Amino acid sequence: MSIRVQEQLLYEIAMSVGKSLDLEKMLEAAISTYLRRLCCMSARVFLRDEKKLLFSKAFAIPLRERKNNYFDEFIEKISIFNTEDELNNLRESLPLHNAIGENHYYLMDLPGAGFLMFSKGGSPLPHSMLKSLQKINIRIAESIISCQTHRRNEILNMKLQNQIKEREKAELAILEERQKYRIIFENSPLGLIYFDHEGVIRDCNPIFMEMMGSSRDKLIGFSTARKGTPEMRRVLAKAQTGEPAIFEGNYISATGNKKMYLRAVFNPVSPGSTKTEVIATVEKLGEFREE
Repeated sequence: MSIRVQEQLLYEIAMSVGKSLDLEKMLEAAISTYLRRLCCMSARVFLRDEKKLLFSKAFAIPLRERKNNYFDEFIEKISIFNTEDELNNLRESLPLHNAIGENHYYLMDLPGAGFLMFSKGGSPLPHSMLKSLQKINIRIAESIISCQTHRRNEILNMKLQNQIKEREKAELAILEERQKYRIIFENSPLGLIYFDHEGVIRDCNPIFMEMMGSSRDKLIGFSTARKGTPEMRRVLAKAQTGEPAIFEGNYISATGNKKMYLRAVFNPVSPGSTKTEVIATVEKLGEFREE
């Protein structure tokens, strides 16, 4: 086989490699051209499992090939690695060639990816051709790795997209739950107050504003823990330690100066915890009771 014919053959094989990021399609195009132009009969590609010294068949031509006992010797060679050194020693000895009658069997390295086995009838491939094929095998190996990387990225992207969808779904559920509780909070027939762990009002509903004769601007940020009546400060402090507390009696609004007789139940958000946030329900029981 002339050098010119070899170069044309190698060029055609090289052009068939790397046209697809689908591993099976890429191998089918590359190995089919490989076999056709080399007048070979069949081939198998064995790829390494990720992070393991285990190689398994990833592709074969013909697709429904019969068992080829003459490949068994090669298969045994790539099935018994215990260390990376053993793998590297075999790769340094490649390509391997076995002649069985008029047929020739070859084992070649796909550097960093796996191994290529193929069979050829008639005359063997010249040594110069085998040497030249190593360059093509590097191209095939690079395409295999690109396909595998692309596939891993696809899987990671799919997982990421699923995670994003699940997060969006969870966030939507939380938002819907918050909206539902907001509706309950705003439309409750009782006054509702939300205190942070320092006893400062961070939220309240319209009924409480009306009850206090005050506005939201005056109530939000008001520190009951510091500016409330002594009795109100006491029950709030108790609730902040994680224990429910109740106030019932006369009360004069600090922000609206309204007088009333009320009952307020202080419930810790985290029972048993110290410095917990508190939610209070307030109910006007009647007019201010003069002593």
